[in-house]
Amino acid sequence: GTDSLCLPQAELVSGQARERLELDGDCGGRPGLRGALGERISFGAGLVYSLTLLQSTLHKYQQALCRCGVGVYQRMGGLYPEMSVHERSLDVLIELLHRDQLDETVNVEPLTKAIKYYQVPPPQPLNPNPPALPLTPDTPP
Repeated sequence: GTDSLCLPQAELVSGQARERLELDGDCGGRPGLRGALGERISFGAGLVYSLTLLQSTLHKYQQALCRCGVGVYQRMGGLYPEMSVHERSLDVLIELLHRDQLDETVNVEPLTKAIKYYQVPPPQPLNPNPPALPLTPDTPP
């Protein structure tokens, strides 16, 4: 679940996509990478790249959560509803894999949104000592 920051799902989809879309070999050495085969390999390589990027980002979150205090951990828990939306994008990919329907026709925009969500630092929950907010002209000193 999101408590593990979607890492298991991202790893599962990445591994299965590599296997099912036959990306573990030398794609460049294959003849005829045009047409459907080329599209499938291009889609698969892009998907695996995106999932690897997501995994890398989530590993950084995981490392930060292992070093943070209880208060920070609780604030991160408050982001669960937002994070669960992005977890669902991975669940959809897993379901498509299960039904053997993961191909170049699949919309990967939800995955892209998940990557962008996690790449933007959360509103200070991982920083145990957040900086003081700057005073505005309307705020008395």
